[in-house]
Amino acid sequence: MTPYRLYNIGKGKPDTLRDMVVAIEHRVGKKATKQKLPRQPGDMLETWADCTALEKDFGYTPSTTLEFGIERFVDWYRDYYQV
Repeated sequence: MTPYRLYNIGKGKPDTLRDMVVAIEHRVGKKATKQKLPRQPGDMLETWADCTALEKDFGYTPSTTLEFGIERFVDWYRDYYQV
């Protein structure tokens, strides 16, 4: 048995980039300047966390929403950088 294990932690369903931008705009109270570009090399069509191992090993199911996570991050950022 290895002395460590990596876990993929997320809420188990995808959010769109648009969802993330809207959440940031809402929290900072400012509209983002957006520039639509063609799909870039390496862009993923869909991705989300599979938390099966985390749930099995720890009985923990993440439930933080994108909006709540963005709120916490923006609040931390503003406090840390005093902006």
